[in-house]
Amino acid sequence: MKRLKGSLTLETALVLPIFLFLSINMISFIEIMNCYIEMEYAIHETARDIAILSYINDKGDEDIDIPELAAEAIFISKVGAKKINAMPIKNGMAGINIFRSEIEENGYIDLVITYRVTPLCNVFGVGEQTLINRAKIHTWTGFSGLEDISEDAEYVYMTEYGTVYHTRRECSHLCIKISNEFMEDLENIKNKEGEKYRPCDKCAKGKIVGSEDIIYVTDSGQVYHLSLNCSGLKRTVFKVQKSEVGGIPMCERCQKYSETRIKIEDGDVYDSSGY
Repeated sequence: MKRLKGSLTLETALVLPIFLFLSINMISFIEIMNCYIEMEYAIHETARDIAILSYINDKGDEDIDIPELAAEAIFISKVGAKKINAMPIKNGMAGINIFRSEIEENGYIDLVITYRVTPLCNVFGVGEQTLINRAKIHTWTGFSGLEDISEDAEYVYMTEYGTVYHTRRECSHLCIKISNEFMEDLENIKNKEGEKYRPCDKCAKGKIVGSEDIIYVTDSGQVYHLSLNCSGLKRTVFKVQKSEVGGIPMCERCQKYSETRIKIEDGDVYDSSGY
């Protein structure tokens, strides 16, 4: 019995320090990651504020150096002085450097902060480490005035990654109607052109799908999706002047609509649905 107790005591004496060492290192790692995430959020929020201040500065005193005078104060206010001093940052607020930040000539704000983090203990010879957070954003230019508006200007619509422009906001390429179906019914469903759906290259291609799994389709699309968050189901639409689109062609559906639209003056009536 004494030998068993002695054996348990010895095992505990060997295992407990290792367990504590690994636990402390894990806590230290999580603490550093939380610190980095907090700083990343704060630097992006700071860059947004400076982008607006840059517009005000452009309209006012041109001698103000926004990155040097305002960036650090704005950044600290986003995180909080007490929180920064409680983080594993060497020297607390005094250890945060923004000297590499600048407003570039092309109007971009390049905001950079560097700092050193100190883990709770030296992990396998890895002690203090230098971390860098960076945010780059264009200065807010605002609205330059009524002189930019032309009553005769023709406006069109474009998506963020579109390769064509649209003459109508209600074009079926821009206003899509999503429906959900079971995968087992895929062979029986078709789009309004009578075509079968193929897998989306972004969210469905090459993936194994069960017969009872839900898929998402649009009546004007050619592919099916496995996720509602797929970029193929989202549309970010911008209204721009037609003179700014360059050599980008018109959407085929908008072109067809313009060619077959209702001609009241001629007495001809066309079915414009589906365009």
